[in-house]
Amino acid sequence: MPHILMGKEAFNQQAENTNEFSAEIQSIGDPVEAIRGMLKHVKKTSVEIQHETSTIRSERH
Repeated sequence: MPHILMGKEAFNQQAENTNEFSAEIQSIGDPVEAIRGMLKHVKKTSVEIQHETSTIRSERH
C-alpha cells in the first residue's frame, strides 16, 4: 500500500477514535461529580492516601 494511502487511513482512524472519545467525554457531564462517584467507595481521606502513596514509593526505592 503506498505511503499516502497508509497515512490517509491512519488519519481517518484517528479522527474516528477522536469522535468516539469526544462523545464519551460529553456524555459524562460534570467530570468532578463523575470522579466523586467512581471514588465514593474509598473510605480514606485524600491526606491518608497521600501518606500511603509516600510510604509505598519510599519502600520501592
